Amino acid sequence: MGSALAMAFSHRPDLDVTAIGRRSHVEKIRESGLKVSGIRDESVFFTATESVPGFLGHSLVIVAVKAYDLEATLETLRPGLDSSSVLLLIQNGYGIRELALRQLQGIVPPEQVLVGIVGMGVTFAAPGHIQFWGGNVRLDSRFQDTKFHDVFENTPVDGKMSPDIQRDMWRKLVVNSIVNPISALLQTSNRLIAETRLNELKQLLLDEGQAVAAAAGHELGMDIAFFNRFIENDNYTSMYQDIAKGRSTEVDFINGGIVSAAAELGMDAPLNRWITDLIHALEIARSEARMRPFPDRGNPIQD
Repeated sequence: MGSALAMAFSHRPDLDVTAIGRRSHVEKIRESGLKVSGIRDESVFFTATESVPGFLGHSLVIVAVKAYDLEATLETLRPGLDSSSVLLLIQNGYGIRELALRQLQGIVPPEQVLVGIVGMGVTFAAPGHIQFWGGNVRLDSRFQDTKFHDVFENTPVDGKMSPDIQRDMWRKLVVNSIVNPISALLQTSNRLIAETRLNELKQLLLDEGQAVAAAAGHELGMDIAFFNRFIENDNYTSMYQDIAKGRSTEVDFINGGIVSAAAELGMDAPLNRWITDLIHALEIARSEARMRPFPDRGNPIQD
């Protein structure tokens, strides 16, 4: 997501764009720009570095790391931030802004620590190469009051102000709590998850997630048809990509986040707890190389 946003902003010659990333990715971008395929076919150029700039005042800092890396990343950013910095957090999951506010207390004013909800199809194809399928970022309405309010204008990514960012965050959380783990467990893209023949499986998680959201004061009003339309693009979820690459997932902030929110409200979320445990088991099997492919026809299963 960070690379996709750097790509988008690089279309604005008036913006000074710097992306911070891993060495292999940064080196490729320095050599030949960021290659973009998908609905766009181009190479774009911007500053790429492995290290955090020393001063981040008067800057929009978009934090695009995984939720489980957010705390450590904010600690790294802290020395360069001041009261003129604006942070935009685009992590999936529950409690993201609250975590950042605790860590940046007294450094960045709370009204300048904002969240965005990403609705983009992006796949990391290789160092220096992403596949981009378009999309948008829904922004906390307070973003309109910053000097960066028009930063998404004339870029390939649409920035939309949300009239109710908390409700939108809950809606995205519940959607993610269904499509991410199911796609990881089935090792498939969104298109299969969106099919109506899986509706009963999805409905159980949809009901539980919306019940917790309602208890928190947010009536989401989603039915299974809405959910299917929401995810019908044929891309791969971040959780599936993480499992495929042997990395940790954000399940503790997504399904686990619903479990935590339910506990705060005196409720239980047993399905989301079970899904969280199941994804952790999948992480173990993948990281320890314990997953086994099905035998092919030349090597049949023996009874």
